[in-house]
Amino acid sequence: EFFKRQLYGFTAPDACVAVDSNVRRVIASMSPGSESRIYVIPNFVDTKKFVPTKKTWEGIRVLCPRRLTQLRGCNDLIVASQQYPEYQYLSVGQAGNEILDRKAKAWGESMPNLRFVNMPMEEMHKVYQQSDIAVIPTRACEGLSLSLLESMSCGLPVVATTVGGLCEAVISGYNALVYEPNHGGLGKCIDALAKDQGMRERMGRRNREIAVECFDIEIWRDQWRGLIKNFGG
Repeated sequence: EFFKRQLYGFTAPDACVAVDSNVRRVIASMSPGSESRIYVIPNFVDTKKFVPTKKTWEGIRVLCPRRLTQLRGCNDLIVASQQYPEYQYLSVGQAGNEILDRKAKAWGESMPNLRFVNMPMEEMHKVYQQSDIAVIPTRACEGLSLSLLESMSCGLPVVATTVGGLCEAVISGYNALVYEPNHGGLGKCIDALAKDQGMRERMGRRNREIAVECFDIEIWRDQWRGLIKNFGG
């Protein structure tokens, strides 16, 4: 019954907008033809706000801009921080409720190299600009992540999985290091990037270029205008 109602939601409207093509592939595999009214308009980033800056700090800072849930990979980050304690780790996001938020923050403060913090959305660009590596360790339930695109726009190299819509912007070995979350490997990828400045800079440049050329907010606005005009708007 759940899947029947899901499919109805995709087929009843004249247009259903998805933020990545993974939605179309999933629906097509479940019910071929039901994907015919799905329009893909990828997520966006304001590339004029999320811009690269020069490094002014010592050491390697690893940023995880994710909600504090297992599906978003927060446990994988904790394991990586213990495997490679020579780097600094920052997780910026909220847990399921205030009690869990407080527990996570307190636990992080007891660790020498790991912090859990919250940050207003309008201030997030500053966090990216003070980091060396971004990790998107999602295990499930992911579209084309805004955090991924913001990291890329700020010129950060990325460690990610290919869950959901992440593969829309991630090319393993070109602009990111990709690992399989069910078999570990996040820590090794972080360590590889941390030890290779040339690879970090190369992937960072490519990510900035991809963000500007493919996912800038003006591209997103133009695509939405085109869709609305198709329906007489």
